[in-house]
Formats: sequence, C-alpha cells, structure tokens
Amino acid sequence: VTIDLEACDGCKLCTIVCPANVLELYGDKGKKKVRVKDDNRGCISCNNCHAICANGAITATRHYDFVGYYRQLARGEFSMPRKF
Repeated sequence: VTIDLEACDGCKLCTIVCPANVLELYGDKGKKKVRVKDDNRGCISCNNCHAICANGAITATRHYDFVGYYRQLARGEFSMPRKF
C-alpha cells in the first residue's frame, strides 16, 4: 500500500474498511494522516482502501500471491469497483 500524504485528509475511512487492520491514523488533532502500521505483515491486497479513498491518496502496488490450493483469477492492475 502506497499513501500520498499530500492528498490524504485523515478521514479514517480506509482504516475502517481494512480487513487486515494494517492502516492507522497518526499526527496531531486536526492534522491526522493515515500510514501503514510498522508491524505490517497482514495486507491481503484487497484494494478496499483504494476503493473508498475519495481523494485517491491510497494505491495498492503489489498483489497478494495465494499459494497452495488457491488459484488467482483475473490478475492484473487494480481497478475501481463498479458503480450501480
């Protein structure tokens, strides 16, 4: 996960939707930004943070590679979810 701190407004939505709980807010009140936790070992490349960020401050840069019995489908560039 790559975060553009200039574009981040500290809304906290990405920390809420992250199923792996790897994002956190830091900084003084009124100037908070998001960052990846220091002990980040659990990002599953779900791209939820990118999808919910209204400012486009977050991008996922690497896919999670499942091994074993799982097969990757439609691997490629991340894209925004469909709008209904």
